Amino acid sequence: YSFLAAKYVEIEKETKRLKIVDMLTEIFRTLLDNAPSDVLPAVYLTSNRLAAPYIPAELGFAGKSLNDAVALAMGKPKSAIAELYRRKGDLGTVIDELANDNEKTQLEEDDYHQ
Repeated sequence: YSFLAAKYVEIEKETKRLKIVDMLTEIFRTLLDNAPSDVLPAVYLTSNRLAAPYIPAELGFAGKSLNDAVALAMGKPKSAIAELYRRKGDLGTVIDELANDNEKTQLEEDDYHQ
């Protein structure tokens, strides 16, 4: 999953459609060579699905529960998560931004204590 997530981040930054197709092709070829059983789940995830359309599969997390969990995991107030989500419109982007902020803070604290 980490391989796929990292590739999705790269794709998200790309604006050229043909380049995105090439990147997806590379992902699927890599999976075919190294983990063939992961190709179908990767196709579903890339299609914003958990399974084939005829299989009723949902995670079923309520948005508020997910926001609460993110707030606790990131050590931020729920209101801060809600505000960032309102501005960014994507919880993944909010988490990525907060994770980068936490990483920078940790590096600054490590430098200070040396």
